[in-house]
Amino acid sequence: MLYGWGHGTMSPTATLPTVDPHRMARPGSRMPMLVKVLGAVLGLGVVLAGLLLSPARALTGNDADAIGEREMVRVVGPNGRSMEVIAIIDTGATVSSMDTQLARDLGFDLANAKRVRVSSSLGSERRPVVDAVIRLAGKSISSQINVNDRSRRSAQVLLGRADVKGFHVRLGLVRDRRPAAVIWAGSHEAR
Repeated sequence: MLYGWGHGTMSPTATLPTVDPHRMARPGSRMPMLVKVLGAVLGLGVVLAGLLLSPARALTGNDADAIGEREMVRVVGPNGRSMEVIAIIDTGATVSSMDTQLARDLGFDLANAKRVRVSSSLGSERRPVVDAVIRLAGKSISSQINVNDRSRRSAQVLLGRADVKGFHVRLGLVRDRRPAAVIWAGSHEAR
């Protein structure tokens, strides 16, 4: 028998009975709705906690220490000569780096500078290291900066974690504010 329309089977043209959900309700049947409401409240709480505790928000409430991914900085050389340049703030880099031509223009003696081995995404090499003062967001930072050819990079200076401690780095923020004048004290320190 190809099609059995007998006991326990239904014709393909038959209509199914409708079910009224209110008549089927039993005590405890509202539990799924309660779970949904509690889940929504918990989700909202997590979102609010994330917004309030976000690292993009200054923890102290003081935005004076907030810097962007790119900042205008003043770099001071050994004889007091200084230049303003755009710096990339790279919290993934341990130390800072400066372009070779910028270092020469500021008066650094690269031929006699101490050299260190630096490893980067481009490989490992020995680079000269110079003592410089960097003026960033109203603060002076004494730094040992390695020097390499950054002429094909988007910025002449890269500031690593060692030189941006104490600042809140805001991703997506680019500032070209002037870093203010540096008073040179003569012993690689700025006031």
